[in-house]
Amino acid sequence: MRTMKTLAAAALAAGCISAHAQQQPSGPPDGDVVKAAVRALAPRPEWANVTIDRREEKTLSLTIHYKVPPAEGIATSEADTEALVVAVAQGLAKAGHSPAKENRLIFVNATRDVLGVTGEKRVQFLGTAIYRPDRDGVSFKPTL
Repeated sequence: MRTMKTLAAAALAAGCISAHAQQQPSGPPDGDVVKAAVRALAPRPEWANVTIDRREEKTLSLTIHYKVPPAEGIATSEADTEALVVAVAQGLAKAGHSPAKENRLIFVNATRDVLGVTGEKRVQFLGTAIYRPDRDGVSFKPTL
């Protein structure tokens, strides 16, 4: 009887360890996976480039750099950043990751280089789209 309880406890523990291991982040996503996801979204004519700013275990951050003001202002920034967040999340999913289960945050910022009143270059932040794993969804926060 004691052996059966020991075996049952061992099986339960193994199941818990396996379930716990599946919930843990699988490390930073491969840079090529992120780059492929970015390439999958056709760049807009207003974009100068897209950079991967941070690629860590639970956080991924990219920035869309605009060379000219977005055509429809904040609405364009919102649409572009949200589309890029979705492309990256779907790209990670296709590569075997699960952003929601791995509890990954994905940020996409929209910026533009501008000249300040003194003529010095500065970066103007337009807004940020955020992939929220707790909701498996995207939200946008404009920066004014």
